[in-house]
Amino acid sequence: MVKIAISMDDAWYSTLNHFTSSMRGCKEHIEFDTILINSEERNPFLKERLEGETVCKNAHSLKILKDLAPEDLFIVIVDGDLYDAHDHEYFYVGSRDYPTISAKYPRVSIFSTYYLNPQSRFTKETKKGEKKKMMSSIQDYKERILVLTLVDIITSELTGLEPHEKTVGCVMDKCIKRSDILNALIPNLHFCDECKEVVLKSSTGNEIMKIIEATSSLLKDIVEENREANKMVQLVAPAIVGRGLEFLFESGREILKARQERRNAEMTKSAVPPSAPAAVPPLVPPSVSPSAPSSVPPSVMPSKNKEIVNAVNSKDDPRLQYVRSSLTKMQERKIEHDVQLMDQYVQDFQITQLQLAHFGPGTEPLQLVNQKNELEERVETTMRDLQETLSAVYNVTINIPELV
Repeated sequence: MVKIAISMDDAWYSTLNHFTSSMRGCKEHIEFDTILINSEERNPFLKERLEGETVCKNAHSLKILKDLAPEDLFIVIVDGDLYDAHDHEYFYVGSRDYPTISAKYPRVSIFSTYYLNPQSRFTKETKKGEKKKMMSSIQDYKERILVLTLVDIITSELTGLEPHEKTVGCVMDKCIKRSDILNALIPNLHFCDECKEVVLKSSTGNEIMKIIEATSSLLKDIVEENREANKMVQLVAPAIVGRGLEFLFESGREILKARQERRNAEMTKSAVPPSAPAAVPPLVPPSVSPSAPSSVPPSVMPSKNKEIVNAVNSKDDPRLQYVRSSLTKMQERKIEHDVQLMDQYVQDFQITQLQLAHFGPGTEPLQLVNQKNELEERVETTMRDLQETLSAVYNVTINIPELV
């Protein structure tokens, strides 16, 4: 059984989960999975320019760290410009592209989204007509090109096929021209006769054909979902906003509250030695009663809520009953994206909690503990984004104490 593991990225979280879940029918010889990468593990992949061989070696080190087998394929998604001595702005590179490292660092590939950068030559050189077509539905475009590139990488790694220079509407078209890339985004993916023959002769040929079939269906779904989303923004927005509020005040907040309580308990335990004597209460002068009110006038007493004059502390607050009419499409898209992230993070967190429950205190696997900590960090980051956007939507300050 070969595993195809893809690094999880916040910007692509929902799309990658959509992609891997669509491949359930291809599990006879291939298993799909997503891998969470914490901030420290991500550091080598955050540079603006990433040299091909070096970044493949870094990916292989991470592959070993994540307990992936040599025959497994590990795909890391980055934002930087992939380059080597021959060219730059590659859509993807793999260790198999470099003969000096391919044997020692097998089956790792790097996919770059640098083509979305305004400074990339892809964006600069796109013709006006093509650019209009490309930008008409940017989310649709971004998702489809990600899916298409993943299929290219998987096919190349598992069958040995290389992209061909001639553009014939095949999955393995090299797509040198920008128009070739746009034309390749059609939902009905297929191989040319020559490539199909090679694929079917490979040990994973049947699974590759199933992947192509599943990907074609997924591309159609993406096109349809984006079309419907554009038609129904006004209908969907209130429901999406409501779910965002639920995550802020309920499930997301519960995760952060539990983390805060755990950290407080750990600090208390480490700060007070077992043999330490009980704390002695401070002496109160006889002239001062412990319950006596402060002599400081109320007008000059500090107030924790002084800065949050218009604070909302509950999703049942009357001010959150109606979505402001000025809700923009961009805000709706952002909230929808964050809600999708939160939905997945909370599910993954609950699964991790169940896995950890099988172990006693102090015996939990480090990988599960790190995964839990990373999910908590992601929940906090996404909740901050939701808090900021929803506060702007309702023109109030949404107060979540765990985010202070």
